[in-house]
Amino acid sequence: MNTDEPRVLRKLLIGELTSKGSSDPEAENELDLRACARVHFSSEHPEHPIDHLFDGTSGEGATRWVGGRRDRAETILLVFDEPRDIARCAFEAEERELVRTQEVCAEYMVENGDTYQQCFIQEFNFSPAGATYQRELITVNLRSVSRLRLTVLADKSRRGTVSLTALRLYR
Repeated sequence: MNTDEPRVLRKLLIGELTSKGSSDPEAENELDLRACARVHFSSEHPEHPIDHLFDGTSGEGATRWVGGRRDRAETILLVFDEPRDIARCAFEAEERELVRTQEVCAEYMVENGDTYQQCFIQEFNFSPAGATYQRELITVNLRSVSRLRLTVLADKSRRGTVSLTALRLYR
């Protein structure tokens, strides 16, 4: 490897990476939920529709889905066109105004199944003076899923309005 020609450094500024870039192994396994599932939901705020949950934005200040009813649990149901294997579930939430503990319960139904099985419960603890944004990546390893149902409580005391910034599934 002794040569007089200098080698070119292969480099990429981290900020230039995109969420769909080939250098992100998670992005290659992400399910395109807009293309492979119907989304059923219990309510939405007119300024923060369910579409925002699947628009590809993420991070603090991103668009978000907000439930249209206060003091109520909300449901998001993904009905897959074809059964899917799901290895991981990622979702984000942000709350800058209230102290609250939001809870997300995920359940799934397998192909030809007739009952839901719980796969996880995740809590987000928010405090305007401290934690205002959280992102979770949960390993689930589910096979032949025909439906995935998320039930979201705005606060464990059942007060407030639910919201999520992003929802992504990976095979």
